[in-house]
Amino acid sequence: MSDTKVLFRNRMGLANWTMIALGFALAGALLVLQGTDLLLAVLICGGLALVAILVVIVVIVAMGRSHVGELVRRGPVLEAEMLSPAGRGRVVAMPLADVRDWRVTRLWPSVRFRHEGREFVLPLSGARVDWPALRQAAAPGPGEVVR
Repeated sequence: MSDTKVLFRNRMGLANWTMIALGFALAGALLVLQGTDLLLAVLICGGLALVAILVVIVVIVAMGRSHVGELVRRGPVLEAEMLSPAGRGRVVAMPLADVRDWRVTRLWPSVRFRHEGREFVLPLSGARVDWPALRQAAAPGPGEVVR
């Protein structure tokens, strides 16, 4: 399709998981340099890394109910791919005409909108956003104001 446009992308990918693992590997190396036994350092950092990764997975799954990992406009339809620990989540298709109440929040930087009584959140931290295309998609309908 020629009118396909990625408006927003902020997926959880391999680079995110690699950075988490590298942080714990660095902590393990620093423990060894401080004189801790190698096996003990691996057990401590490995156990903490496992717990941290499991907590992150649980948080991402919980956030994936409302947080969008990628927003694509295909003609008159918005496709919201929900946040997922594996990178690609379930896709929710919605007619652009039915999407309402676009707003930007500053406390937790995000763009939010509603569709059929459900709020969708586009977290801006680390995201790639096509602002002109997103503003065009969020153009107000009759009686609606983009804040």
